[in-house]
Amino acid sequence: MFRLVSVWVFLSFILLAILGDRSRLPAAPEVSIPDGYKEVQLNGHKFKLPIGFDITVCASSDVVPRPISAAFDDQGRLYVSDSSGSNEKWCEEVTIDPGQDGNNTAKQIKEGICGEAITPPGIFYFYNRHTGMRESKLGSMYNPVYFNYNIAIHGAILVPLKPESHGCVRIPMSVARYFPALVKYGDRVYVFDGIKEPEEYGSPVPPFDKPDPNYTTTTSSTIAPIPGVTTTVVP
Repeated sequence: MFRLVSVWVFLSFILLAILGDRSRLPAAPEVSIPDGYKEVQLNGHKFKLPIGFDITVCASSDVVPRPISAAFDDQGRLYVSDSSGSNEKWCEEVTIDPGQDGNNTAKQIKEGICGEAITPPGIFYFYNRHTGMRESKLGSMYNPVYFNYNIAIHGAILVPLKPESHGCVRIPMSVARYFPALVKYGDRVYVFDGIKEPEEYGSPVPPFDKPDPNYTTTTSSTIAPIPGVTTTVVP
């Protein structure tokens, strides 16, 4: 018993000696700041900015909880788009343009579609785009730039202050006119959900839609003849 206590006392003295002499521990590496740059701290984060530039908070998480992109218009106004899927399940009749997912014909079609309004968090990249107004399973889109299957950043006439889209990211029409010129194929898109960093999610695919089992395009009506009325058709 005496020998065991002596061993523990000896080990404790060694531990205290090591902790007391901090010079024995490796120093934390210092991150150098390049010439012409300065380090700025904001909201617990460190930024390296060129001398002469500054950074400030324009929209906090209580205003834009899931920011995904930002752009200035020609008047210097800043627009921050939000990942705006409402996370609701939906079934609707949709209009699909030729070339869009679900329409391999040469004409516009209508289909009954069910889906989930979700914008998955993660890291993605721009891989496709269309010019002008397009009709798709997810609705009307102006100058859409796609980053996760049918999910795109696109112009919309209505950009509400709460999540209401089918999963896409809406931006004002004025910004959508030039937004495609600001990005190129392969540019990364980071989707935040306010819970974890996008890198922790990877690149999950969105929930795929499916045909509405209750949808039908067949309508019928019966028109009763009106007594005493004669209809004449002139060629």
